[in-house]
Amino acid sequence: METNMRIRPLDMTPTKMTIVCGTDFSIHAVEAANVAAMLASRFDDTLALVHVSEQGGFASTTPEIQRSFLANARMKLDQEAARLRKLGPIVREELLTGSPYEKLIEAGHRDSTRMLVISSLGWVAPSHFFVGSVAERTAERSKIPTLVVRGSTAFTAWMRGERPLKIMACYDLAESSAPVLLWINELRQIGPCEITVAYVAWPPHESERLGIAGQKSATAIAPEAQALLERDLKQKVTGILGSENVSIRVIPSWGRPDLPLLDLAGECAADLIVIGSHQREGLSRIRLGSVSRTLLHHSSTSIAVVPLARASHNAAPIPEFKSVLVTTDLSELGNQAIPYAFSALSHGGMVCLLHIPNQRIKRPRALIH
Repeated sequence: METNMRIRPLDMTPTKMTIVCGTDFSIHAVEAANVAAMLASRFDDTLALVHVSEQGGFASTTPEIQRSFLANARMKLDQEAARLRKLGPIVREELLTGSPYEKLIEAGHRDSTRMLVISSLGWVAPSHFFVGSVAERTAERSKIPTLVVRGSTAFTAWMRGERPLKIMACYDLAESSAPVLLWINELRQIGPCEITVAYVAWPPHESERLGIAGQKSATAIAPEAQALLERDLKQKVTGILGSENVSIRVIPSWGRPDLPLLDLAGECAADLIVIGSHQREGLSRIRLGSVSRTLLHHSSTSIAVVPLARASHNAAPIPEFKSVLVTTDLSELGNQAIPYAFSALSHGGMVCLLHIPNQRIKRPRALIH
């Protein structure tokens, strides 16, 4: 297929990084490994190919059977590593025993790891249906970005320069989502991307937060609020991604943002959804829910989960204001500052309005000469 698309040269850094890929040798894992190998080759990273044998399978077997089982896994791992080397990267193999998602996370945290790559299916035991798949648990708990691959066709065509990668990024204005956009910027080193950045807004909350009266609909955003949200979103996005092949969408929703985001991903024909994760644990996860878990569980599209706590030396922290003082003379021009003050607040913040009447003080007649 002929194409005029131009591949961007990589910004090479002296720090050698690693891409960790988990495999159970299934057909889905092979696709994920192909993507990981091509990414490692394009980034000039090392590919760490990891297979984890669950300890539970050894409980009722003899030492001889255990050794035979591990020897068979080692043979498959060596064969897969040899196949992936033909795609270009340096590959090292790791055969581990234990909990698959725990060992994958540990492997990712040992080195200067760019990302974890895993297939959406695999390592499925009956217990996983109750506690989440290996892919879901890995993505939710890893401190580095995790790419869950559902099909390799789009990634292969993109890395060959045949077409752009269509990415939908989920953005949260109330928290710093800069790591999501910074991670996408890393992908743009490889080839062109068409990026849609989406923010799901609850109309009554947004109108109240922005100080806009007259919100009549719970499902539609007031025009003034829509304009301010689009302005703020565009400002934050273009500050990191620029404006080339980047569009923004502010979507109204009464409830959780899961379904609107899934609908938008289908509308955009996204090849990849990128979402931040707060990595809540225990009762906090149950009480507040997890958008990333819902997307991981229900989306048919590849998903990258980026920890929002991920530090980056490339971006200054975005300040959050708890209180803002606004002065106004109550004129139409003076009052225009009020919505901007509300838009700068973090959740639960306060705006203080200050107006000083412009009145002449009458002096007592006794003081008039």
